[in-house]
Amino acid sequence: MGGFGSVQSMNTIMKNNRALIGKRKSMFSSKKEYIGSFQDKDPEEFIDYKSATPELLEEIRLRLQKKKKANFRFLIFLFLLVSTPAFWLTYLLFGNNIRNENNPFTEKSELFQNSISKKIIFYIEDGDDWLNQGKFENALFQYNKALELDSTHYFIHYRISLAYSYLCRYDHLLCEEGKKQLEETLLKFPNESKQSDFKSFY
Repeated sequence: MGGFGSVQSMNTIMKNNRALIGKRKSMFSSKKEYIGSFQDKDPEEFIDYKSATPELLEEIRLRLQKKKKANFRFLIFLFLLVSTPAFWLTYLLFGNNIRNENNPFTEKSELFQNSISKKIIFYIEDGDDWLNQGKFENALFQYNKALELDSTHYFIHYRISLAYSYLCRYDHLLCEEGKKQLEETLLKFPNESKQSDFKSFY
């Protein structure tokens, strides 16, 4: 009899333990609850972009535009930061050439001066060739051509006086003209003493 009472008490303890633990959930019931946990969430937390509202799409578009503008401003700033010193250095190195190229009057004036200089050199060199050949009149003609282009250079006047002196001394021609031209040259260039030697030819 005593053994029966102990079995009875054991059964009572087992029932109480099961009541405290509760019923064990099956694997299938737990899956259902797991799946249902997503369904129970607030639907506003999930955004379906394929079916987004026009307001949301406009907000996204404005946000992308702001980002593009910020990137563009950054690129402009970076370009200016790099290019400004480069432009300044180029201007310091080549500024004079750029200013001359941008000034058409300066360019034309330089071309004109170069053209005159070339003609003067041609006439003088050609006159020297005639003078060396003893063709003094031809040399005088070329020297006078150079004098018409520029009368400020002493070396042109000197050659004219030389050609006159040779004409008067060797060909006995244009002595009066040569003497007059020598006097005018001595007045114009009083510090040049070379032409004083030509006085003895007249």
